[in-house]
Formats: sequence, C-alpha cells, structure tokens
Amino acid sequence: MLLSRGFYPMTRGWANMGEVGRLRQEMDRLFSGLMDPQGQANQSGVFPSINVYEQDGAYMLTAELPGVSGEDLDIAVHGKTVNIKGERKVPESAGNVKYHRREREYASFNRAVGLPDELDADKVAAKIKNGVLTLTLPKAASAQPRKIKVN
Repeated sequence: MLLSRGFYPMTRGWANMGEVGRLRQEMDRLFSGLMDPQGQANQSGVFPSINVYEQDGAYMLTAELPGVSGEDLDIAVHGKTVNIKGERKVPESAGNVKYHRREREYASFNRAVGLPDELDADKVAAKIKNGVLTLTLPKAASAQPRKIKVN
C-alpha cells in the first residue's frame, strides 16, 4: 500500500518511508554520537579530559590539566564518586595583549566522575606532573573480592 508523497506503511521500516525515514535516520545518528559504547554520555569537549582504568585493586584516573598547579585543585572522594574542582588562571602577562587566536580557556572547572565500586577515601593518592593529574583510587574493602575457604 503506497501512501501520498511516496511514504510506505510502518510495516516496511523507517528506511522505506522517504523523507520521514531519512529524518529519523539522521536524528538517530545525531543522538548516537552523544553516548559512548557503554551508554554513558560522551564528554568530548569537557575540561579536563580524563581517562579511568582499573589496576591492582584500584581505579586510576588521569586528567589533563595543563597550566594548573596542585594548589589550584580541590579533590574529594565520596562513596563511588570523585570530584575534581579547580581553576586555570589567566597568566599575568595576558593583561595587555591582543589575541589573534584564543582556544585555551581560563576558568573554573568541576568534574564529577562516578565509578562502579565504593572507594577507600583514606587511601587515595594524588600527584600532578607535566600537566597530568594522576589519582590512585583504591577500592573499599567491601568492594574487594574475598576468597571463601570451603570446609
């Protein structure tokens, strides 16, 4: 059954619905770019860029923070969440300059990162070197696997 303007009934699928089908496919493509493969929101363009991986019973978080010193950071851990707050300050020499291109922003930032397991906040370690912050986030004892002895 052919409908007006070349549209087919929904039983034939979106691909055969002409303009509506093409619009639907474009919307799906647009919104699929907002999520990463794990279904989490894509944070591209958010400062600071971070990576999180698991190693030796702890999560490791690295954040790119060029131009930010350790004194300008406030790091907090609560339950399964790590919060990184800070500020990338305007250099003193930038007061009387005329920019031709300005891509680096100078502003406050706040990133909250949720992790799958509870963290041991007392054992968290942080270091910053060459503009890269590295956090070692040990899992809480309750999140560690336990070996059960069988009698």
